[in-house]
Amino acid sequence: NMSAAEAHRLGVVGEVLSADKLMPRARELAGRLAPLPRRNLSHMKSVLVRSLRHRLRDELEFGLLAQGMSIV
Repeated sequence: NMSAAEAHRLGVVGEVLSADKLMPRARELAGRLAPLPRRNLSHMKSVLVRSLRHRLRDELEFGLLAQGMSIV
């Protein structure tokens, strides 16, 4: 398991909030995104997902390599 602080340190999440601050922050961000053109939002999502996929792939490859080397 990964703690919220560790996820933040690794860049998996952008910020860590307490439960009582989560929905107000989500609404704030939604309010900033809602006026943007759908095309822009779609492009932003594609860029973010691609970046996360590449990072995940790289981390998994490194982890598998490390496991393999520990067996040898």
